[in-house]
Amino acid sequence: MKTLETARLFIDELRSGDALFMLEMLNDPGFIKYVADRGVRTEEAARTYLHDRVTTSYEEHGFGMGAVRLKDSGEIIGMCGLIKRDTLEDIDIGYGFLPKSRGKGYALEAALAVMEMLLLLQPVIFGRLRTLKPTLVSPVVSRLLSIQHLVLLETDGISL
Repeated sequence: MKTLETARLFIDELRSGDALFMLEMLNDPGFIKYVADRGVRTEEAARTYLHDRVTTSYEEHGFGMGAVRLKDSGEIIGMCGLIKRDTLEDIDIGYGFLPKSRGKGYALEAALAVMEMLLLLQPVIFGRLRTLKPTLVSPVVSRLLSIQHLVLLETDGISL
């Protein structure tokens, strides 16, 4: 994954050394509620998750979730990137931020950089965003990213 740069952020590959961040992210109550409980409870399990889910995506697709780091400190505050799911025809833009970094415009800033990368990698109009829960996608972020159609998935008869 190419390192992306914005006014305040760097977005680069997540590595095994980022396991403590991943452990915190995957155990954030908001992540568990709106995305999934991945069952990752130790630093070693987070390293395995990074390898099995993130590194594999880089190798298979040339893209994946990236670490969102503050330019001024290098601190990882969230993740954002492209996701190719076997069950969906489209590529997703996914993002998640630790609670202390929410509400500061980082999601939009990171997602715009990722969309620009997508357009360079694959010259298509990215007009749909899929999400598992409507509360995961800020309506403001969706509007500003010019998302034309928000697709909500339904699983086992339950609208998500």
